[in-house]
Amino acid sequence: FMKHFSSKKKGAKTEVPEKMDKYPTTRIFNIPLKLAAERCGTGYVPAPILDSIRWLNKHALDEEGLYRVPGNWTSYKTYKHMYNSGQVVDYEEIDERVPENVAMMIVRYVKKLPGGTYSLLGEYGEQFKSILSVPEEEIEEEAIYNLLLSLPVENRETLRALNDHLTLVVEHSDNNLMTTNNITITFGIMFGRTIASFFEYTTVHPDIFPKTVIFGEKLCDSSRSMHNKNLIPHPIWKVIDYLDDGRYSDDLYVNVPVWSNVEKWRYLFDSGIDIEFGDQCDLDEICGIIRLWFKYNPVNIFTIPDCANSLSLFGYASKITDQKKKNGSVEISNATTS
Repeated sequence: FMKHFSSKKKGAKTEVPEKMDKYPTTRIFNIPLKLAAERCGTGYVPAPILDSIRWLNKHALDEEGLYRVPGNWTSYKTYKHMYNSGQVVDYEEIDERVPENVAMMIVRYVKKLPGGTYSLLGEYGEQFKSILSVPEEEIEEEAIYNLLLSLPVENRETLRALNDHLTLVVEHSDNNLMTTNNITITFGIMFGRTIASFFEYTTVHPDIFPKTVIFGEKLCDSSRSMHNKNLIPHPIWKVIDYLDDGRYSDDLYVNVPVWSNVEKWRYLFDSGIDIEFGDQCDLDEICGIIRLWFKYNPVNIFTIPDCANSLSLFGYASKITDQKKKNGSVEISNATTS
């Protein structure tokens, strides 16, 4: 009966419902680099790349033909599911012993980026392509540097991590046979000529990458990133300068800021942008920048002095203390260093 009296017109297209994402809040593959890095909590480099690089650098630099032999598809699907479902993938604990399986994770992850492998170069793919299309001796180093500086920090740091890894692979080419030329040929097949040309150039010129990341770096390294005195990291110096302009108060460092907003400031600083705070900035968020810097710092500089820079920060802490005493506030040390 229904067969003969269906209201559906002959030839009408059937709407196919959108496929439900199995990992709506934890997916790492097939999403933008920035979102993937945020979900992984591994800095600016997504975990599948960072974990794989670390394992390969430790166990597989002498593996003959690294990246030229494909890995096991079942292993790839297993690891991909683990990452996408929010699990930690520890190759050591899993007892992974096949370098090709781990290298495949890097290759497949990059290929699965929205926009493909070319998206590693952000919106500047065509500019990189144009600059890298000439003989190496004619390549303008400053132009490459400026393009790298213009990239989103997650793109730049992912490229840097891959480049540092490939530089080590080439250094072991006597054993693994992966010379710069072989890397270029292999990556050209996998990722396309522009990406291959990029790494062909940067593995020979690894210092071309701008050093802008400040949070999470050792004190001396983060200080050298942007601050011309090389003593105090740029975010701390900027906050000090801002507070010195008559903005000290009794509740400085006491109130809890909106940390998601403070994280946005961190991203801007780590991108290499020279920030100027406006008059309407939230003081709790501005002070939160310093608190966040201490949180990300890999060592406790108040117990393990790190060259002369620690003395500069001790001086700043004393300055805050003196200012709070003048204002009649006594809750200083915990608020300043927490």
